[in-house]
Amino acid sequence: MERRWKILCLLFFTRIALGFQFQVLGSISPRLVDALEIDYRLAGILVGLFLFAGIFLSLPAGLAYRYATDKSLVTTGLVLLGVGGLVSGIASTYGVIAVGRIISGAGFVFGTLYFTKMVADWFSGKELATAMGILVLSWPIGIAIGQILHPLVAAQFGYASAFYVASIYSVGSAMALWWFYKAPASASATASVVNNNAPVAKLSAHYLKLTLIAALVWAFFNAGYVVYLSFIVEALINSGYTEGTAAAIASVPSWMMVITAIVAGQIADRTGNRNRVLYISMAGAVVSLLLMAQGVVIVAAVFLFGLLAMGSAGIIMALTGESMPAESWAFGMGLFFTLYFMVGLPAPGIAGWLYDITGNPGAPLLFGAGLFALVAVCNYWFRVSVSTKGGV
Repeated sequence: MERRWKILCLLFFTRIALGFQFQVLGSISPRLVDALEIDYRLAGILVGLFLFAGIFLSLPAGLAYRYATDKSLVTTGLVLLGVGGLVSGIASTYGVIAVGRIISGAGFVFGTLYFTKMVADWFSGKELATAMGILVLSWPIGIAIGQILHPLVAAQFGYASAFYVASIYSVGSAMALWWFYKAPASASATASVVNNNAPVAKLSAHYLKLTLIAALVWAFFNAGYVVYLSFIVEALINSGYTEGTAAAIASVPSWMMVITAIVAGQIADRTGNRNRVLYISMAGAVVSLLLMAQGVVIVAAVFLFGLLAMGSAGIIMALTGESMPAESWAFGMGLFFTLYFMVGLPAPGIAGWLYDITGNPGAPLLFGAGLFALVAVCNYWFRVSVSTKGGV
């Protein structure tokens, strides 16, 4: 196996920590609601707080490559991910758990930005699209593992143990990355001498608009996915399934994404029509969430969601390549993720509030359907904006 593929395996398995730590709250929310005597709105806010730090850190983190290596930045991110989980685990109050989530979220920001850059450095001009597609899948796999493992751990040892397990994986990933990762010789950003005087390339008005719209597409897609993750178990339990069975069923779309994202990407590349694939995907997301919300053929709807909704993740991330020139990556991606975090932060809280006022776990899923519909709307806006400039 060529070295770059070994490096990709290392990055893939260490990046799983991001999804694994994120999913703790979504998996233990019912237990946390009972233990802290809070409502689902507050539980949803804790889910969203994972994204809070990104609002303020994304731009600075995007420029941090001028002062530190990619390896040190990602390692620091993974350690913060683990520390935040530890803080939330030992906490006995809502406020301290919230602080832990924010700390973990800060680590998530650095990981999200620089895992991507590491892959770009190793695969520049060589199967980059395939490598990026594989890397992106580590997030839903981490979530899927968490959907199954966290409820089991929480049921056996208490909800705090789920935080501890995720933190152990995060810190172990940091150690593995620090020990085994080597940057390619051609990666200027990870050179031994870091250039902190390098100019920061800005975006033109046109590219700025495209970057912001692309960020909205990604933000609404992920917000819809997070709402699904946070409330589908409650909907399944409400339909008569046990907690363990509901968690297993809920994890199916995350596992299916491993296949559907690759298949959807191949179809889009071979047909040259990414838009059609994305619109079909979003239509499937909306229909399946509407069925789940009504409790109609709910298990079949979950499988439909996995089959269609999640496959367009790679297609959506490819918008970043169209929305900003390569020389503006640091500023552009920082701005991209700032807006992504701003939109994603309130979504779980809003969904939880809808659950509280209706008493129906289907209400948040209806909200999720609306978020996926906005993905299609914003993608259309992106395409119109590209065409009005004569292409990018």
